[in-house]
Amino acid sequence: MWVSDEMKERARRVDLIQFLEETHPDLVFRRESGEYAFTKRKCITFFKGRDGVYRYCDHEKRNKGEWDYSGDGIAFLSNYVGGYDFPKAVLALIDFDEKSK
Repeated sequence: MWVSDEMKERARRVDLIQFLEETHPDLVFRRESGEYAFTKRKCITFFKGRDGVYRYCDHEKRNKGEWDYSGDGIAFLSNYVGGYDFPKAVLALIDFDEKSK
């Protein structure tokens, strides 16, 4: 399936934390500090960037100097959650956004 740039940008702005809490509640938890993290790798946290894009950060990879330590929600779903490739991740985020409005 072809994904347009507009679809990709729209998916990147969907609240990844809310998406995970509602569709994969076993994969995300909130720390006492208020920060959200991935249950399978607690070194991965989620945040909304100043540009409005939701991202993840793998602090273990970051500390090792690896280049791919961060990405958007599409990359997180594709790389860390089973059953998603790039197009499926984009569509899942967009569908979630439409249903939650």
